[in-house]
Amino acid sequence: MSFYGRLFRKPVTVRSPANQSLGALIWAAGILVAAMMPYTANAHQALDPARVGWTEVSFHASKFFLSADASMTVEPPNSDNFPEPLMSPGSGVGVALEDEALVLTVRTRAIGKEGLNTLLMNSRTGAAVQFLQTKADRYRVSRFTDTGRLMHTWKPGKKEKKLPRDQWTDYSEDLRAFPPDAVGQIVAEPAALIYIIAAAPVLEPGDQFRLLTIIRRQVFRVIVEVAEPHTLKTDYMEYSPSGAVRRNSKVTALRLLVRGEGLNPEDDQEFQMLGMQGDIELYLQPETRLPLQLNGKIKILGKIKFRLRDAHLR
Repeated sequence: MSFYGRLFRKPVTVRSPANQSLGALIWAAGILVAAMMPYTANAHQALDPARVGWTEVSFHASKFFLSADASMTVEPPNSDNFPEPLMSPGSGVGVALEDEALVLTVRTRAIGKEGLNTLLMNSRTGAAVQFLQTKADRYRVSRFTDTGRLMHTWKPGKKEKKLPRDQWTDYSEDLRAFPPDAVGQIVAEPAALIYIIAAAPVLEPGDQFRLLTIIRRQVFRVIVEVAEPHTLKTDYMEYSPSGAVRRNSKVTALRLLVRGEGLNPEDDQEFQMLGMQGDIELYLQPETRLPLQLNGKIKILGKIKFRLRDAHLR
């Protein structure tokens, strides 16, 4: 039976970790964004995975003797990274998994905190299907629907902090509804934003598109616009089927301005991307669409630059 046939052969019923192994739940869930709503008709179908010439990237940033690291891996779903069926969406209609789905894994480390996000997404639209967040004191699975997302969260009880996660018993379920403007739209996770921009048809200064993304309880309309090209100094290791090479040179990069506007004015949540807040600059290598650098700000560290450190090409 094909992978997709196994994925949908039966619905999943969420059970307490005491009755179901966390490992199965983690991979049933499968981490930068939004309902693709560009300015041209049918542009929400314009993402082209062939534009993305990389499968794995890692970044490093440092300031005031503090550092932050992030990595992203993109690969098709298979029996190793997503062997279990999708979880039940609860109310609403669950986002359907398309033929060209991807599993995107993001790992972050900053100011002593580590995070692991695993996202099952549709590569042609950017739509989030199922999302897993793993932290030292929390495990959460989110199933996306046409009206919101159903979140299942496990935390350790008072005497369970040293126990394996599959023995945590502090369980909660939360249905977070989308605002009216987002209902029925394509919504994606901020974790997929870098990939989505790389796959989008943004080529020349002035090109722009809009997306919807959700952060906690706030849905953002994200505006991405191509600015004038920028000459950037790069220094990273590039790995490809032909071997490894150090790229230490100046590149005329595609410069993109990224900002988010909350749909709910009563929610003061700030737009975030890879831990950065507010307005963000993303620089892409034009041919491979490699993310060479991200400029933004992080709490405590302030303004910071994430620079590409390693890249794996197709």
